[in-house]
Amino acid sequence: MNDFPKELKKHLEFIRRARGRVLVTGLGLGCVIRGLIANDKVDHIDVVERSRDVIKLCWPWAVDARLFKIQPLVTLHQMDANRQLPPGTWDYAWHDLWSDPERGERHLQVLHSKLFTKLHKRVRVQGAWAAPRWLRHRRLQKGFETI
Repeated sequence: MNDFPKELKKHLEFIRRARGRVLVTGLGLGCVIRGLIANDKVDHIDVVERSRDVIKLCWPWAVDARLFKIQPLVTLHQMDANRQLPPGTWDYAWHDLWSDPERGERHLQVLHSKLFTKLHKRVRVQGAWAAPRWLRHRRLQKGFETI
């Protein structure tokens, strides 16, 4: 996780295009959340993060109430997006997961591919900073738009 300009550019197109209800899997440093909060076309953001440590460290910075009036705008769900997701449907979803293959976790492209497939009927447009190349080419297929 970092907030260097090169990293932030990976998320920028999604933040600009997002509308309505948005799902974000992976809190990270909260940069995506802050960008979405600043987007006045976003109505609600569901954030899914599995790590209590990441939540404890990053959540206060992601939703600084002094800077953003966000009480009804953002809901945090402490769960593993690969095993469980909150109920509902979304207009946009951004998958910002991280994995540690040395601990036996699957590669990011595998995790993102599974989420794209799992959510394709619940989310109109999906994106991920580590989206597999084959998935980007499916963006023109009906009902499976990606960023």
